[in-house]
Amino acid sequence: MCIEGAKALARYAERKGLRRDYIIPKMSEVKAYVEVAYSLAKKAIKEGLARRKLDDDELINEIKYMIERPKKILNVLLSSNII
Repeated sequence: MCIEGAKALARYAERKGLRRDYIIPKMSEVKAYVEVAYSLAKKAIKEGLARRKLDDDELINEIKYMIERPKKILNVLLSSNII
């Protein structure tokens, strides 16, 4: 799984265009997280390791939700001066 994640990250970086100052995506590039998670989920499904077998659209939507939700919660907490 680690190798699959590394390959997905490399594919993402290559599509963005490798340069001297860009060899790996920045932490702020949420699309990179989505692509890596999607690639790993597909591999887990293929190898029979996934507990749930979702189609591509369901998988992408769930991944985006799981990645974006904590960010939204953090923004609400910050804007409310709770943290």
